[in-house]
Amino acid sequence: MKSILFALLTTLICSAPMKAAVNPVPNAGFEDSLNAWEIKDTMSKAATDAAHGGKLGLRITDEDTVGGSSVMSAKLPVKAGQEIRAAFWARTSRNFAGVYLWFFDAKGRLLKDPALKTSGGQATTAINLTDGQWHDYAITA
Repeated sequence: MKSILFALLTTLICSAPMKAAVNPVPNAGFEDSLNAWEIKDTMSKAATDAAHGGKLGLRITDEDTVGGSSVMSAKLPVKAGQEIRAAFWARTSRNFAGVYLWFFDAKGRLLKDPALKTSGGQATTAINLTDGQWHDYAITA
């Protein structure tokens, strides 16, 4: 049986002229367990051994050779042309994970950027440093 550990602490920063970065994602660091997160699998949970800087973090144990995990934050309003940056810490021992920024229109339909052909039209980054150490990652769209 294979066990894979993936932990992440997320922050989302909406680019705007401001003095300090504001994180609009509710429970971004999983300190309140999985409250405000939509979990669509059984392999994701809040755990103390997945914490980077607090008491809890997101732990994904993926033993499935076909499916993957699906953890989504609350949807946040953005304006057309607004730059969005998601920054987070993650660690893994296997190259298997990715983090995506998904954008939806007013009717809730997923929007895709045709320029992002290799990622299905979504801004993404791979969690690909497999030394089991914490690394910082970011996605900007």
